[in-house]
This record gives sequence, C-alpha cells and structure tokens, in this order.
Amino acid sequence: MAVPDEPEADAEESQPIRLLLEMPSTSYDNLIVRYPYQRDDDYALAYHESANRLASTFRGNPIDDTILLPFLLLYRHAYELRLKHVIKYLARTRRRYREPDNPKLAAKTVARRLRFEHGHKLQPLLDELLEHFNALELEEEFPAEVISTIALLHEADSTGMSFRYARQLPDTQENADFPALAKLLDEQLNMLAVTEDYVEGLFEAVPDDYMY
Repeated sequence: MAVPDEPEADAEESQPIRLLLEMPSTSYDNLIVRYPYQRDDDYALAYHESANRLASTFRGNPIDDTILLPFLLLYRHAYELRLKHVIKYLARTRRRYREPDNPKLAAKTVARRLRFEHGHKLQPLLDELLEHFNALELEEEFPAEVISTIALLHEADSTGMSFRYARQLPDTQENADFPALAKLLDEQLNMLAVTEDYVEGLFEAVPDDYMY
C-alpha cells in the first residue's frame, strides 16, 4: 500500500504562463503540454528524459563538446529532484510504520529542511536519504554504486551552480568516454528511482493499524 502524500503548503491562486499561451498550437503534430500539480519525481523524469535525448545526439565530433555541461546540468538536477522525492517518501513511510511521534518526520518539517538546509547540495540530500532508509531496517542495503555516483556529482558541483555558470569549475581540462558516462548516470538514476518501488513492495501488505 502506497503511503499517501501529506500536504506541504496551502494552494495558491496562480496565473497561466503567458510565454506558452502566446504560442497556441493549431495542430496535434505541434502540440506540447505543461501539466499542473507535477511533483519532484515528475520533474526528475523530465530532466532525465531530456538528458538522454541530448546524449542521443552525440556523434563523437568536436562540436559535441558543447553538450557536455548542459548534459551534466540536466542530470545533476534530475538526481537532486529524485533524491528530494525519495526522501519525502521514505520519511512518510518511516513516520507511518516506525516513528509516528517523531516531529522531524512531519511533511512540512521535511520540506523546510530540504529547501532551506539542504538546498541544491547533493551530499546532504544523500545523507538524509540514507538516514531514513537505514531507519526502516530493510533487508537490502542501499546500492553502493548509486552512493558513489552521487558523491562524484557532488564533488564536481557541490553548490548546484558549477555546471550552470562559467568559472565555477576547476581551471583544468578533462576528457571522458561520453557514452560510458551517459550509461553510468542513466543506470544509477534509474536505480535511485526504483528505491521507492522496493520500499513500497515491502510495506504494501502491512495493515493500516500495524505497529512495530
């Protein structure tokens, strides 16, 4: 049984995005849609898909060097949003089945911590995810390669700004096997995403009033 979402903030009235409304579609062939009420995992999927589409344009030509930083930025943001989504899910699960009276696990408290304490930093997000994962006392350990991949991303861009703005990275020149890099980031992000499915599979048969 999936753990239900808890509201994080009161809904606010908002206006449609004029940038999109100014370009109305006149045919299904040209249509693209932005859906409301998307969650962090929806955004993570969008950034992940975009990064993979960008990677598919790689041909091994010098001009392909221009896609490296946008590719890394898309993947880094996908990892960040996926981490935040899984943290919220694990905290809800931990609160429901392990520590119902722990105030640190309240939805709004978790949301504030993610936004104001961790921000865009991957290592603190990973640390919190592992805290919740380990507190659930599951049968399997968290995948070590996911941890190492996130650690490498954090090392390369600890603030979330290094892939975004010039002169934030080291004054060095590197090269890499791009298809191998793309494969690593894709596989480990998918592994991170299925963490929620793994945990849900363990708890789905637990009755609502079950207490450890």
